[in-house]
Amino acid sequence: FFFAGSLWTMRKIGHLDRVVLISYAVFCMMGLFHPFMEISFINVGQGDSILIRGPFASSNILVDTGKPSCWKTVDTFLQAKGIDHLDGLIITHSDDDHDGNLEAVKEKYSPSIIIDEHADSFTIEPFVFHDLNPCNDDNENRSSLMHWFTINGMQVMLCGDGDETSEEAIVRTYGSLPVHLLKAGHHGSSTSSSDLFLDTMQPQLVIFSAGSPSLYHHPSDTVIQRMLARHIPYLNTYEAGDITILAVWKWNILFASNGMISILPF
Repeated sequence: FFFAGSLWTMRKIGHLDRVVLISYAVFCMMGLFHPFMEISFINVGQGDSILIRGPFASSNILVDTGKPSCWKTVDTFLQAKGIDHLDGLIITHSDDDHDGNLEAVKEKYSPSIIIDEHADSFTIEPFVFHDLNPCNDDNENRSSLMHWFTINGMQVMLCGDGDETSEEAIVRTYGSLPVHLLKAGHHGSSTSSSDLFLDTMQPQLVIFSAGSPSLYHHPSDTVIQRMLARHIPYLNTYEAGDITILAVWKWNILFASNGMISILPF
């Protein structure tokens, strides 16, 4: 009601469509109003933590939890969204920078379901997740859960710490899949985002969830050159901060903590 009232008071302002769009974005980012879907890549440094939300807070799903030193970052982000319960928690693998806050998240947010093993597909309304990685051995990175799903017409693939072997196995099993948004495997390490995988999936935007390049050298120069050679735009949480894509009717709008705003062409 507050949102509708605010717009009513501004109804005579020129460019009302822009006012509505900007007001909606502000309300969503402040956790005051959440009618549509969104996906956020939380800036947890060298690690992964991704929040996926259904319309009207119908579902809140966290993919990985970041490392223990980033618990406050993850917790603050969830609280700012007005979240006190998770409908799903997905752990791609047991590396510390992916499941380091598993127990803390379980204790505070009581996820209804925890996915930490390979499953062909599962549903957490309104999303259907498909685990595409057929690799399942003692190598944690190679055996990462690698999920493909759709949000507001945007095909998303989250690659955990999957490597070139994982990627080759996916290509061999599924061939070309539509991938608009790719969360690059292993923080942009040279062991992932292979030429074969990029040429087959042809992502239109790549997100690197990485820490300081001076410490980890992620994303690697080799992977960056692969992106540049294919004219694939990319963002790094280390530089952009938190990256959120809001599904606003037919548009997918990207907001980053560094002030970047973009209407995505998919």
